[in-house]
Amino acid sequence: MRVYGCGMQQIGRTFPAAVAATLVGAIVVIAPGTASGVAPTVGARSGAAFDPAPVTGQSGSLIAAYSLIAPKGVAKSQLLTRAVTTPGSCPTLTVKDSQSQTQTLSMTRRSPAPGTGNFFTSVTVCERPMPTKMVSAKVGGKRVPAAIPTNIDRIALFADTGCRIEQFRGQVISQDCNDPDQWPLAKIAQQIANAQPDVILNPGDYFYREADCPVSLQSSCGGSPPIATGVPFKDTSDLWLKDVIRPMRPIFPVAPVLMLRGNHEACDRGGNGFMLFFDPRPSTAATCAPLSATQAPVAATPTWFADLDLIKSRSLRLANVDSAYGSDGPTQSAWVPTQAKLYQAAANGTKPQPGRESWLLTHRPIMGHTGSHWLSLDQELASLGLLGNYNLILSSHIHLTQAVWMANYPPNLIMGNGGTKLDAAPQPLTSAFPVTATPPFTVPAATDWSSSTFGFAVAEPGTQANRWRITHLGVDGKKFAGCYAKTRQMTCS
Repeated sequence: MRVYGCGMQQIGRTFPAAVAATLVGAIVVIAPGTASGVAPTVGARSGAAFDPAPVTGQSGSLIAAYSLIAPKGVAKSQLLTRAVTTPGSCPTLTVKDSQSQTQTLSMTRRSPAPGTGNFFTSVTVCERPMPTKMVSAKVGGKRVPAAIPTNIDRIALFADTGCRIEQFRGQVISQDCNDPDQWPLAKIAQQIANAQPDVILNPGDYFYREADCPVSLQSSCGGSPPIATGVPFKDTSDLWLKDVIRPMRPIFPVAPVLMLRGNHEACDRGGNGFMLFFDPRPSTAATCAPLSATQAPVAATPTWFADLDLIKSRSLRLANVDSAYGSDGPTQSAWVPTQAKLYQAAANGTKPQPGRESWLLTHRPIMGHTGSHWLSLDQELASLGLLGNYNLILSSHIHLTQAVWMANYPPNLIMGNGGTKLDAAPQPLTSAFPVTATPPFTVPAATDWSSSTFGFAVAEPGTQANRWRITHLGVDGKKFAGCYAKTRQMTCS
């Protein structure tokens, strides 16, 4: 239920090895080999300037505007409004309250990370915390959500959205980015808008254009902007516009969005763009700033929370955990202790309260699989003993939709079918869960369901606490499957 109707410049510039460590609350692991004082100078290819282009006094032309769900420490309303424009000065945010009083508010420019050169200067990104108790809002004449609705009864879920272009065994392979049936993100975004959800949750992986489109594949990926070179990352603002922002525009006026980081938004891939466009905190813009011409930081963002008001005097707390790093394999990596701190913070912030349910949002599944074996020992070990507060774990990462549930534990719902090339539906799990715990994991899983179908889902709270109906919808907006969650249990068909 809704309540809101060039040549190189300053090449000698250096970057502190622990630049990201100065961010408020950031958890940073500096990659091996970086000096403790000053990192090597960031180099540049010919024609790449290392200072963003100056913002002129002329107002930029609006490309997109949206309202991000944010921590209460960022905005009391839990909404942060962003605008993406062509280079220029920021637009204004116009808001109206329930008494029809209108305010015109200035927006502040959000700068790209230091060391990203001219790769993020084709746009201006602006932001403003949304005031509380607003009923309508516009940026540059375009409507944006003015509040998180009360009495929420429809939550849209989708993720893993970008068009895959990558190097594989020395060759560039590409999804057909120019065929809306083969890369249906724009169609899915329109169907999500048609469903009129109250809020939209996306657990990560947006940036998939990680190689230049070769001459031989122009029919599939011609028109894709070039990737960044001479720097330790691949994304640019032009790539983010093409892969994410423009195709997602149908959802932006409809509902607030919560955008979580995935492994494709690691600092050496698409991290700088994610921090600029979609991380909701002011302190993370430089998280992925290059340490040198070849070295990106390995940096996790802090766990944060958002609260939603549901129907029937129920509330839902979302614990948002960054799992951009770590291994997907059956062996433990050195990332586990850092990851465990993020899961511990989530557990600390979701202690049971009367009337409150909690979901864990994290990109990499804790319980998920692409074959007949479990996916990630890192996530399983890092979260061990810290899952008791949740009714549901929402993830993506695997390019399909999947539900895995074992007795005594919350079900893991995986929404990775939002547009990127799909994985084949796997066979049911046959191996025992690789870690032991109290209470024990019941193997085989009570629910182990997968579908390799493009689309999204809508979660609707049931008439009783801890009950949810989750409807899976295809590119045509029609139902192809459904799941029912009941007090940390799930069935799908």
